[in-house]
Parts: sequence; C-alpha cells; structure tokens
Amino acid sequence: MLPNPDHRVLTSFLREGPAAALAELVAPTAPTVTFGTRMRKIPLPELLEAVGTAGLEVVDIFGGRILGDLMLDNGPKSDPGSYADWERLELELSRREPYRRLGQFYGVVARRPEQLPE
Repeated sequence: MLPNPDHRVLTSFLREGPAAALAELVAPTAPTVTFGTRMRKIPLPELLEAVGTAGLEVVDIFGGRILGDLMLDNGPKSDPGSYADWERLELELSRREPYRRLGQFYGVVARRPEQLPE
C-alpha cells in the first residue's frame, strides 16, 4: 500500500490552489506525517512494473480514501447517516476504474506464482 502521487495533486489544488498543485505535480517526494520525513512518490505503473520484475502476479488493485480527502466541508463526516453512505460509496469505488487510481492511497495484492519463471 502506497500513497498516491496523483491524489496529492488533486488535494493540493482543492486546498491550496493551482500553483500548489503544479508544484506537487513535479515534486519527486512528499512529506510523511507519521515519520516526519520525506518519501519518494511512486506512481502505480512503476509499482506494477516492480511487482512484475520481482516475478509476482497481481491479484488485485484497490484504492482507499477516494472521496473523503476531496470533501472541503467536513460537516457530513460527523453525521452518522452521511458517514455510512460515504463508507458504502468508498467501498464500491475502491475496486472500480478509474476511481481506485484516484484515492489517497492504492494497494496492490500480489502473489508468487506456483512455478517461478525460468
């Protein structure tokens, strides 16, 4: 599971404007809140290529926090009915194209084939 660089562009635009989104678009790293450091932004195609190079097969790709970070009004997040609807929608979108590629993060489930390529 990795942060999605494309989602960062969208949230930067919504929260800080087009100049911030343009800067985010070309920034090779992003800050982490949890570890207080910077991380390299890895686009999904690059991750999928690395998974394939490692000899693994992709089982599933999902996205998370697709809509919540794009909500500028946090009011509905504290309403139980609205939150329940939002949660159902997030789950529905998490494995659908193109939404799964728009979330705050994406996850790739991969497995080792029964027989490794020779």
